[in-house]
Amino acid sequence: MLLKSWSLRRTSQKVKIKINTLWKKLTSDTVFRLLVVVSFSMGWNFLYSLFQAVLAFLYQSPWHVTLFVYYMILAFMRFSVIYLKKRNLLKYNGIAMLFLAVTMSGIVCLSISESRTAVYHIIIVITIATYTFYQTTISIINIIKAHKMKNSKLIILRNISVASSVGSMFSLECSMLGTFGDIRTNFARNMEMISGAFAVGIILFLGFSMIKYGKMQKNVKRTVK
Repeated sequence: MLLKSWSLRRTSQKVKIKINTLWKKLTSDTVFRLLVVVSFSMGWNFLYSLFQAVLAFLYQSPWHVTLFVYYMILAFMRFSVIYLKKRNLLKYNGIAMLFLAVTMSGIVCLSISESRTAVYHIIIVITIATYTFYQTTISIINIIKAHKMKNSKLIILRNISVASSVGSMFSLECSMLGTFGDIRTNFARNMEMISGAFAVGIILFLGFSMIKYGKMQKNVKRTVK
């Protein structure tokens, strides 16, 4: 019994030391903290893309297939920021952002078409609204961090968060119009056209600005050498 008690106490102490070490690293190491936060966001991003895949299967909807592709691209972009060792992440993610704009254009076109009239269960709408609120909050946090630190990775993450928020807001708008209103009315279509054009415009702006800023960084590095 004494040996067992001593063994449990020693194990408990080791766990406490590991937790304290992890906490210190989390609070003091910016890169490690960034890795944890982005991994968490990437996990949510991936799960939400799977959620869209499930909806695509349930409703036989190409619109949700396009949303699945949209969020998978975002998940890969987050993955690239941390795990891929590219010299010019801004340029590569800027190009990925342009592909994201093309995907967003497909989402907008499909939402305006006659076939996009799905009515969702209230739980599905709440899920979409919750994810939209989460992404908007993350986007605001990343905007503040990127403004303060002027770090390339933080700038990329900020733009990814903004693109994710834009896509989520447009998806929520379409879902609410389809569930609580009549998506076939002129008002609904005009709303989707305006907000859709706005969403695509924002994503294109983010993509081109990242490519431009990436080229500027590359030129600065060449000048320094």
